[in-house]
Amino acid sequence: DKLPNLFNVGVLVLKKLDDPKTQAKDLAKIISIDQALTTQILKVCNSAQYGFHRKISNLQEAITKLGFKTLKSIVFVSISQGV
Repeated sequence: DKLPNLFNVGVLVLKKLDDPKTQAKDLAKIISIDQALTTQILKVCNSAQYGFHRKISNLQEAITKLGFKTLKSIVFVSISQGV
């Protein structure tokens, strides 16, 4: 079957981020469809900039730790760069 387009997944995530009822688990379910976006989020979460004491390997936990505002920025950059 056809793999989902990053743009489509990104737009869906951005729509969900505008919904105040959205939870990290809802976003993780959508984002996990796209391996490149998932990898990018985990990479940012585990970067020295955030300095967590252990490696974050769970997407839902990464979303929670980064916050929705940072997630939105990552999605915008990923879409614009075609990650």
